[in-house]
Amino acid sequence: MHPGDVPVTYADTTPLREGLRRFAEWYSYFCNYNSVNEMQKFVSQPSDSRNGKYEVAKWNELKGCYEVISREMSKDDAVKLAHDFNVEHQKEIQCIRK
Repeated sequence: MHPGDVPVTYADTTPLREGLRRFAEWYSYFCNYNSVNEMQKFVSQPSDSRNGKYEVAKWNELKGCYEVISREMSKDDAVKLAHDFNVEHQKEIQCIRK
């Protein structure tokens, strides 16, 4: 063995195709892109607690990152809430542009 080698690993050995499919599914929910691939102000994403729950986060322009605004909800509820917030945000932008 060489320095840094480990005698045993418990790495996930999911087949590549399955791993890529899971990543693509996660990424689409994390980014919550709309039909023209613009980044959304609000996104739904898996909770950090890894308990199967989702959360909704809002993009913070100053920090350049998303901040969680709602936690511990079902995936469907989180997607709907993020969508509803984005619709309201778009309405606000339209009013400002007029």
